[in-house]
Amino acid sequence: MWEDNPVIALEVIGKWLIGNAAYTIIHDDLRKYPERNDFPRWEHVGNHKPIAKLFWKMFHVKFQGTLAFHDMPDFSGTFILDDPKREAVFWGDIGQVSASVFGIEVLPNMHTGDLWISLISEDIQILVEFVEDVGRLIHDHVRNQLDL
Repeated sequence: MWEDNPVIALEVIGKWLIGNAAYTIIHDDLRKYPERNDFPRWEHVGNHKPIAKLFWKMFHVKFQGTLAFHDMPDFSGTFILDDPKREAVFWGDIGQVSASVFGIEVLPNMHTGDLWISLISEDIQILVEFVEDVGRLIHDHVRNQLDL
């Protein structure tokens, strides 16, 4: 799709984000939340696990919902938002998500109101909220391309 060229990857992914999603940078020290001893078994390469444990603690203090860790992307779940009252679906990655995972695995599954969370560090998160049904837009685009 983008032939290992980061510029092409940004153009392709940006096409689906610009005008279809909004982002917020959150500064919150994840180390401040109380310790828990119920972090699920999750094996992952690199330094993902320490930040995952911190996110796990924060999530269970601030939200009602589900949080599961896996690979590509690193985690997903649901939580209840109060205004308006609804269940939000989220996916996320610790550190830098690869263009192939985000562009191929994530974007086609993102619908209006879904969230993407990038855990950049112990105190910086980037939250992307989809204001349009990007998954449907991508599927429609692919279907139209195949009809040619």
